[in-house]
Amino acid sequence: MTNFTFPLRQRPDYPYHTGGRRFGANRNSGSRRHAGCDLVVPRGMEILAMADGRIVREPYHFYSGSYALEIEHSNGKVVRYGEIMKIVPAGIRVGARVSQGEVIARVGQLQSGSSMLHLELYSGTDMGRLTQAGNKYKRRNDLTDPTSYLDAAPLLSELDRAVPGKSTASSARCGKVIEKLSGNLNIRSEPSTKASVVFKLVRGSKCIVLREVKGSSYSIGDSWYEIEHHGLRGYAASYYIDAEPEKEPRSPDQAVMITEGRVSDQVSSVLNVRSEPSRSARKLFTLARGDTVRVLEEVAGDIYQWDRKDWLKIEHDGKSGFVAGYYVNIGQPKPAKRPAGVEPTVDRWDSALLEAPTRGASAKTAAQDKLKKGIKASRQMAENDLDLVWKIADKFVSVAGKFGIPAAILAALASRESRCGTVLRYGWGDNNHAFGIMQIDKRYHEILGEADPSCIEHIEQAAGIFSDYLEDIIKKHPKWKDKHVLKGAAVAYNSGVKNVQTIGKMDKGTTGDDYGSDVIARAQHYFKHQDLVIFRC
Repeated sequence: MTNFTFPLRQRPDYPYHTGGRRFGANRNSGSRRHAGCDLVVPRGMEILAMADGRIVREPYHFYSGSYALEIEHSNGKVVRYGEIMKIVPAGIRVGARVSQGEVIARVGQLQSGSSMLHLELYSGTDMGRLTQAGNKYKRRNDLTDPTSYLDAAPLLSELDRAVPGKSTASSARCGKVIEKLSGNLNIRSEPSTKASVVFKLVRGSKCIVLREVKGSSYSIGDSWYEIEHHGLRGYAASYYIDAEPEKEPRSPDQAVMITEGRVSDQVSSVLNVRSEPSRSARKLFTLARGDTVRVLEEVAGDIYQWDRKDWLKIEHDGKSGFVAGYYVNIGQPKPAKRPAGVEPTVDRWDSALLEAPTRGASAKTAAQDKLKKGIKASRQMAENDLDLVWKIADKFVSVAGKFGIPAAILAALASRESRCGTVLRYGWGDNNHAFGIMQIDKRYHEILGEADPSCIEHIEQAAGIFSDYLEDIIKKHPKWKDKHVLKGAAVAYNSGVKNVQTIGKMDKGTTGDDYGSDVIARAQHYFKHQDLVIFRC
């Protein structure tokens, strides 16, 4: 089908063709469909590039404490390698080229404890972010079922067996053809300049160095490497290949990736480095914004904020310790300074949120907190709920990322519906008709996540409902601008699509006659809030 190889060194024990692991499986009672295949394997397993390609998006937060990266492969397909660990090999960054079979990441672990590679495939015919509202998958329109491609993809070990009498040595390391080579590098059948040429490599090509041998002399010496490139093997003069230093063999359990990280600009003052992955552990030293560190290991530790547990073991100036993973960027160069007056770009629905019209809370709604009506009242009520929103902000971000909608909208809905849970009794409100901080009505929906009114399953169900309303409003009012569509979806969350008739009067008939305006005003407040920078990342 393509020149893909399987993205893991072994096939998963659990099939990716059935159950919730399969492409197209229902999520949230059918409000969303699974956009990839889940390859269930142990945490830390190496993930391999399925083909040669270029990294188009370096590791970013994906879902429930896991990350993802995106590669545009040489066959034109784009693959999202999701639910990976934050730490990746050095050099895995935007624009970098990777070779088929190269280790690009390791399998991560969700906060639920499950671990898998979530793999999505795109034909490469569309543009823009892969996660988008607008269809049941909440993905770009060129999304493709990866099942048949995975079925047809051989393991790297199967390619090795195709070369008679050869096997990859455990001491194999990465190599790269030197840039100062004037032409192509001949790869020969034996370590001799007189041996036949098996294939050629261009400058910068990556390969696997299997071993070093002595051969016939050439202008620089007599040292040769036996190398492998895309299943083909041969010998190259070692002078023309930069190879990683040989390493002591390590067991899979001991193997770690060491890469460079940089303290994020999201750090307000300094980043504390602690003796253990816990906020209560002894502080060893501090790091400033922009400091570079060696990232030694990714570990799970105590919750530090936003319900996050991902910590990194780092080294800086000969000292090591643990830091909260959110505050260290992996494999990312320091961002260039923006010219004065130039604002960072935002996604489609983030932009719509900032532009959406609002009159704020009505007098009836504002009276909850003894305030006067208007935008200021909405902002103050949002501020009054900030502590509770802040504690679960990471859940809002995780869920919003799956649906392609602003996390601030979800937080605003929770604030408006239940004051983020403070007005609920045992998780229930509206005369025991609606459950959770997002107030899902049991008369119209099968309630998910009943054990916890602020759990991620509950928030995800609400996001699915909101996302469906977003699509319904687009179909009902195809000429509306995004800012009006987004507000209309907020109104529909309260009173249904039928109530969204005109731009100027869509709030009429909602609870308090202000639902859309109040939610938008609260969401704008949360989106811009200095303590919720996670909503803008």
